[in-house]
Amino acid sequence: MGKDITDIAGEQSREDFAKNIRANLKPAPIPASDTVTAKNQKDSRTSQYPVDTGSSAPHLKTSQETAVTLSPEENSECRDASETFPESAVTLSPDAFYDSDRKEFLIQNKHERWLPLNETQFKRWLRQQGISTTKTEGSMLSPAEEVLLEIMDDRDVRYANPLAGRQTGFYSENGVRFLVTDSPHIIKPADGSWETLMALIEGLLLRSEPTHGEQQLSTFYGWLKLSHQALVSGKIQPGQTVAIAGARDCGKSLLQNLITEMIGGRSAKPHAFMTGRTDFNAELFEAEHLMLEDEFMGTAIKERLAFGAQIKAMTVNQIHACHGKHRKPVNLRPFWRVTITLNDDPECLLVLPPLNADISDKIIILRASRFQMPMPTTTADEKERFWKTMVAEIPAFLHFLDQWEIPEELQCRRFGIAGFKHPELVQSLEELSPQEQLLSMIERALWKGVEEEWEGTAEELRELLQDDSGTRYDAQKLLNYAQTCGWYLGRLQERYPRQFIPMRTNRKRWWKICKHDAEPEDESGITNHDEFEF
Repeated sequence: MGKDITDIAGEQSREDFAKNIRANLKPAPIPASDTVTAKNQKDSRTSQYPVDTGSSAPHLKTSQETAVTLSPEENSECRDASETFPESAVTLSPDAFYDSDRKEFLIQNKHERWLPLNETQFKRWLRQQGISTTKTEGSMLSPAEEVLLEIMDDRDVRYANPLAGRQTGFYSENGVRFLVTDSPHIIKPADGSWETLMALIEGLLLRSEPTHGEQQLSTFYGWLKLSHQALVSGKIQPGQTVAIAGARDCGKSLLQNLITEMIGGRSAKPHAFMTGRTDFNAELFEAEHLMLEDEFMGTAIKERLAFGAQIKAMTVNQIHACHGKHRKPVNLRPFWRVTITLNDDPECLLVLPPLNADISDKIIILRASRFQMPMPTTTADEKERFWKTMVAEIPAFLHFLDQWEIPEELQCRRFGIAGFKHPELVQSLEELSPQEQLLSMIERALWKGVEEEWEGTAEELRELLQDDSGTRYDAQKLLNYAQTCGWYLGRLQERYPRQFIPMRTNRKRWWKICKHDAEPEDESGITNHDEFEF
């Protein structure tokens, strides 16, 4: 018989060689000299290149990793890295893991791409590493099978995919062990010209807006600056959803695609999940930028409220349940920024959630205007040239954002930038809101005579409006549920507190509605919620 492949171990026996391989599967301690200090991390946080620690063990590629010096005991138990060092990857060697949900082994090929292997394929890979798949005399298992079981015991992970905002590496956080298989593309800022990008952004947000243009532009710059800084630093920080409304083909979707390039280079479509059409959302966890572009969304109040709840969750919640098909949900901490582009027709705006106190500070609404593009965009070649020119200018634009300071009047503690909403878009949205429709019906049905005020319960008002010949059709359509009238009265009370007055005793609740016109509460374009802390 020819020599077994394990003979490359020289004088070692098969058993000794397999033991050495298994020993290497334990988490490798990182020498103290390899520790990256906080200063070094800060100085190199925008680097696109891997941190070279000089360790002889294979090191996972990362551009913003904080190496952690652990004792062998701590390493062997693979403690939760987020307990003391949040956002830090734990370096392990060699690179082989076991996905316990998919029942697959994960190895890196020569191009540093992670490949899933079934048991047969993985045993073939072990043979290539010099580990025999043949049982030795007196042993129940072959050396390869022993290594395989060691990996299943010590290298199991619940999630093995790209994760938004995270560099490649092994993590243990919130009681979950997971492997990030691909890093976001971080563009390094560099001094230079960005005149084409400037012409696009200012053309969309500034030039046709003499009253609100500067505020729109500064809000967009501030939101993008904070988003890029959070991504580079590896910190999971909240950021508002940005809605950009404008005329068809004005360039708002082009700006949205450029945002993708600036915050990780990966995008996903959350429409089906955010509107309740699916419970599966695993693909969203692989992208930093979640984009909604003119997709059909319901305008019914129930759908808009549900959409608003999703915006709130993706804006401020840190932990989200990742649910893939045929997989158990796992709680992870992705870095997300959500943007929405839509036409500025009133009926299109109505897909946005009601701007109540619960959602108002979590959304920015900008108006985009049509303008002359800075380069020809008629043919496919011209469009490609235009796109490549703007992408090439992104490093210079990011350098500008690094130097640019957010105006003090636009700052807020919770998000860093105040939630500006274009007043004219807000007015259009309010005029189409269900509570404003209810107000119109009240004016038509209640004040037919000399009455100055009306008192009654929400249900009594609903019955009155559905019985009145002038409001019957609209009331039956709008107030199809008993509780909706009370909801809308509550929103009218927030907007017109002197006209809609809630009354109550220990036994009864009712409303006092006054006939006199009342101006709505002042609603400026800036919503500064400094009283809230994240």
